[in-house]
Amino acid sequence: MLRVRLSRSLSLLVALIALLVADVASAQMSETDRKAAARAAYMEGIALQDASKPAEALVKFEAAQKLYDAPTHLLHIAECQAATGKLVEASETYELLIRKPLGANPPEAFVSAQKSGEQELPPLRARIPTLRISVKPDPSQLPNLQVLVNNVQVPNELLGIARPVNPGTYKLTAAATGWSTPGPTEVELRDRDQKPVELTLVRSAAPIVVAPAPAPYGNPQQPQPQPTTPPPGGTPAQPAPPKTGSSDTGILMGIHGGVYVPGGDVVSTTLATPTTVFGTTTRSTEFKDVARTGGGVGLDLMFRLGRTLLLGGMFDYASLGAPDGARAPDYSASTLYYAAVLGLLANPDKVSFYGDVSLGYRTLSLSETDASGKTTASFGGLELGLSMGVMIPAGPMRILPKVGLNYGTFGSAEFCPGGVCREVPITDAAGHTMVFAGLGVFYHLDLGKKK
Repeated sequence: MLRVRLSRSLSLLVALIALLVADVASAQMSETDRKAAARAAYMEGIALQDASKPAEALVKFEAAQKLYDAPTHLLHIAECQAATGKLVEASETYELLIRKPLGANPPEAFVSAQKSGEQELPPLRARIPTLRISVKPDPSQLPNLQVLVNNVQVPNELLGIARPVNPGTYKLTAAATGWSTPGPTEVELRDRDQKPVELTLVRSAAPIVVAPAPAPYGNPQQPQPQPTTPPPGGTPAQPAPPKTGSSDTGILMGIHGGVYVPGGDVVSTTLATPTTVFGTTTRSTEFKDVARTGGGVGLDLMFRLGRTLLLGGMFDYASLGAPDGARAPDYSASTLYYAAVLGLLANPDKVSFYGDVSLGYRTLSLSETDASGKTTASFGGLELGLSMGVMIPAGPMRILPKVGLNYGTFGSAEFCPGGVCREVPITDAAGHTMVFAGLGVFYHLDLGKKK
């Protein structure tokens, strides 16, 4: 019976979802894969470093270190940082390398990398220039004093201290309530330079300039945020906290609705015996002879894995229109479709592309009542679907206009004229299509820590 076939198909669908989950889990990068990928990035970095391309090599070594923590990676990261003028960063990387515990019986390459770091750090430290900033009058006489280096505020606690910085050109200004420097002071620092700079403030009615608090060491090569100006006598504005994005995992729960357009054949010339379908004895029935375009709604539940991969299921119901020339006024046609879904969402936090592939089971139910009584027919079979659209964030909600195309065949049929049902085998059913165009609305729930 058709109900037995539906039960078997549902079991097959559950097994398919379990198999897809297992495939996604196995797709996560194993420790062996991570080491192999890190080794490949490391070898590319070595080739670039040997070719005197330290900036490009640094990117490769940093990628290798993210994949697999190794002293050899840290050594070459420090060397490339030093070669690109990032002496302060290189010093910190060398310190991390030297202090890294290697454990029992470490590889010889790790021991050699740590020894090389111990040898290379002292000459690097000697190259790092220092900048000592002082202001006049005394800071205690300057309310709301702010000193800017390349538009980045220097903590007042560092005034008068020779702090290490990277080689480069620095522009210094200072301001306080009622005081400011007449103009910027530029200082060029090269390897081993140790320069003191005194900034003299004069009386001024201009408001002070507020800049974000800096990292411990300034880098003149990096772009700096632009300063903002608070209202006179106001509290200096603080930089806005960074916006948070989605975590690597989440859940999308939603509904969709739209127009369903059937096409193709319901049964073909290979129907086992000629069958009366609502008054017409035929071996072949086109979809347009039993149902036309209609509307429907559905439910979706998808899990977001690896930030962009979607895995879940869907269920929809559509009420189709009656064909031209339907004999009974109460003629009805409807279809159910439930499927496993594997999808891709390019970026869960921005307007981005959405696409999915579904594999599921569709049923088609027909019914009419005339003078001879009620007649029903049911068809069922597997379908493969493809849909795409644009996902639009709206707070925790996601709006998805999309279109889709399904293709499948009906592998079973059940006819019930006058309440007497019989199953008709379909040995080689013809194909049919179902086109969907509509809109989905989802609630997006993040799981885990946001980035």
